[in-house]
Amino acid sequence: MVSGCSRAFWTKLFLLLLSWIPLSGAILGEWIGVDREIFVRQIFPIELRFLKGANPQIRLQGGSNIKLIHQGPIEPLDDLYLKKRYYFQALNSQPILPQVSIQTSSYQFTLPPTKLQAKPLKPPKNFSNLLAHSLKVFDYEAVQYSKRSNLVLLKMRARLANLEEFSLPFATKEGIKELNITFPTSQMVYYAIIPASMERLRFTYFNTKAKEFRAISLPIRVIDESVSTQTDIRPVEDKNKRLKVALLFAVGALFLLLAIWRRSLLLFLLALVAGGIGGTMLVPMKQVCVRAGTKIYLLPTRQSTIFEITKEPRIYEELNRIDGYTKIKLSKERVGWIADERRCQD
Repeated sequence: MVSGCSRAFWTKLFLLLLSWIPLSGAILGEWIGVDREIFVRQIFPIELRFLKGANPQIRLQGGSNIKLIHQGPIEPLDDLYLKKRYYFQALNSQPILPQVSIQTSSYQFTLPPTKLQAKPLKPPKNFSNLLAHSLKVFDYEAVQYSKRSNLVLLKMRARLANLEEFSLPFATKEGIKELNITFPTSQMVYYAIIPASMERLRFTYFNTKAKEFRAISLPIRVIDESVSTQTDIRPVEDKNKRLKVALLFAVGALFLLLAIWRRSLLLFLLALVAGGIGGTMLVPMKQVCVRAGTKIYLLPTRQSTIFEITKEPRIYEELNRIDGYTKIKLSKERVGWIADERRCQD
């Protein structure tokens, strides 16, 4: 008990002397724990060590080519020092840590900006722009998007990773559906439109722990999401539509001529039916207005794949309605489903 009180007394006395005696920056505060080798775009941890004092206040100012991603709480390091962990991202090869101002009831101290060096990567062609301490693709699926492309969804979990910068160089369209960050771990749902000719999804990321590029290879097994309410996921253009209309009008004209020649009411009615069917085929499809921010589903269920979100109100052709969903035509080869409540109000 005596030794504990004695240690506390000498510690307080030492801290009191700090306010009278100027000490070097290495004693009052310094950056510690930075990796000797960091890379451009990497998220890396570094700790600020500084002398104990009541009510410590820390302020960061300036810095360049660097981005503060996260910071932890102030914690005790030993009998004399406190620590605070920061996570930065190096934006280019010459990041500079910001100036640090520390103020306690015992002393004030300023740690000037600190220069670091970050190595640029020489990535392979299929690099995904991702640098991570660890990465796991824990779920994925692929569905046919059009005749020439597939839609893939990846669910990934990573540590100390720039997941928001993930990108596949061969994707014709891509985006992030969900991004949940509980630092230092982050989880993401990503989608991409890729060529239908690809049998495997191959990309690389840079593992910052092993300091090497690592390859990911996933077999593409296209899921047929057709159901009884969705047997025509992709609309097929009726190439013979004009021919059918012409034949119907021709048959109608023939029946009309025969009806006049034979004075037959039945033939006259058949002529009207044929002409009516041909005329119906020429009537434009019903249109529907869709609000901005509307999720377009592959199937008429909320559990189905979301492959597009409208950025502004748009007019689409309405193809069908069922169970609170409207089927719309997106292009010559694609359709989708929207919830009825996302239709524009009249």
